[in-house]
Amino acid sequence: MNWKNFLKAPISLPVALSVLAAAPFVGIALHYFLADSAGTIPTGAEASAMKSRLSTPQKLSKFNLTDGANQPIDINSFTGKWSFVLLGFTHCPDVCPFALSNLAVIHKKLSETVPSDALPSVLFVSVDPERDQPQNLNQYVQYFNPNFRAATGSTNEIDRFVTQIGGYYKFGPKRGAGAYEVTHSAEIFVIDPSGRVFAKLNPPLDPNQMTLIFKSLVTAYEAMSKSSYAKTTSRGAT
Repeated sequence: MNWKNFLKAPISLPVALSVLAAAPFVGIALHYFLADSAGTIPTGAEASAMKSRLSTPQKLSKFNLTDGANQPIDINSFTGKWSFVLLGFTHCPDVCPFALSNLAVIHKKLSETVPSDALPSVLFVSVDPERDQPQNLNQYVQYFNPNFRAATGSTNEIDRFVTQIGGYYKFGPKRGAGAYEVTHSAEIFVIDPSGRVFAKLNPPLDPNQMTLIFKSLVTAYEAMSKSSYAKTTSRGAT
């Protein structure tokens, strides 16, 4: 299914109305993905996980963002847990509401088999700080799931973070006060518990398959960690 064609109605509204405008997208995504959840779990999840993994996980370094509760988001925010990160902006007409509603269904599906303390967190990073204030961001993402978080920052800090995860964004020409488009990465960036970009996933993501993909990524990460530990121990013993 081509989701870009599936969700193509352009809108340009303030943040509060953006949340309401997202409702049809949420309904469509919930219907589409939940309809699949009763069927057989798709095969090839392990191959998909391997394909999505970076050959060399990319370590995050210094950056400073601020979340919807005015709390800092930095490298320490990603260590010790798995995270799904996506870029966007609240005036986004289709990609962002679709991706967030897709992740909301995936998060619910994962919670059926993954312990709550091992569930990946979801962070929406706005690349449009001129229009997206932290408090508005919280309202926006928590419409999809009350546990989702959002963050933004200065242009320099956003650029620093986006470059590190391997994303991109670009502003279009202004058509008036506060009216402009933003092109940005649509991938879901998977950050591992060591604070590294471990994989990149392209929506739409099937919830059943994502459960297996996530578990495959965790298994691969644990195997890499054991291998690195064994090599370190071996060098120390010589």
